[in-house]
Amino acid sequence: HAIHHPMSDEIPEDWFDDPIRIWQAQITGEKDFDTCGFMGWLNDFPGMPNWRDAFKGVEDCTGMAEFMDRLQGYFDIRAQDDDPTPKEIDPEAMIALTRRHFDTLTKAYHWSGDEAGAEALAQYPIVWTDEPLAYFTLSRTEQINATDQPINMHLGSAWEFEIADDDYFMDQYKEGTPNICSKLAEATYALANDYGLQRYLMQSFVTHGLDVDAQYELEWVNKCMFYFYGDHCYVTRQPVR
Repeated sequence: HAIHHPMSDEIPEDWFDDPIRIWQAQITGEKDFDTCGFMGWLNDFPGMPNWRDAFKGVEDCTGMAEFMDRLQGYFDIRAQDDDPTPKEIDPEAMIALTRRHFDTLTKAYHWSGDEAGAEALAQYPIVWTDEPLAYFTLSRTEQINATDQPINMHLGSAWEFEIADDDYFMDQYKEGTPNICSKLAEATYALANDYGLQRYLMQSFVTHGLDVDAQYELEWVNKCMFYFYGDHCYVTRQPVR
């Protein structure tokens, strides 16, 4: 886990088996670890019944109770990763979740001034398919040639909007949030290298008020995904890893 930068404290090796202590030392100001050095220890919290102790001292700050509840829900989902039983899926419900997510992206595109992105996303009918691998059997060139927008458009760009005084939206935290929000943002992204998961977990701290639950419910709770092919958006189960 440990990465040490010259201006930061080094995590003592005898702390490596105690990730709660590492986070507590950072939160209390006892230590000032480089973010890259300590944030990965969040991945050690699943299965630890007392992991919330890591946040003693900031547990009553704005948004923390909701954050910890969402984080526990994510840990519960990860605990089911080895269960081979396919989850029962309602295709219409998955289509509805995808449409909710697209509605959020459309609003974000408007906020970021990208009207073309909003228009391109709105034109796609959303349908269910039981063949999740069909699209991925195509080469990358074939995917691009077979699909116009938005496969050539990075959907993450919808989130590049600014709120108040030209601050990036993820940096606009509510009053009373803990002073470790920026570190929590990096740590929650590092859980799965997933910005959608980060937005879901961090939503109780930020001010934008957009619906970020639908993507989480689609991709993490129900293990589904969407992709674009031709003139449709297809929703399906995630391929078995």
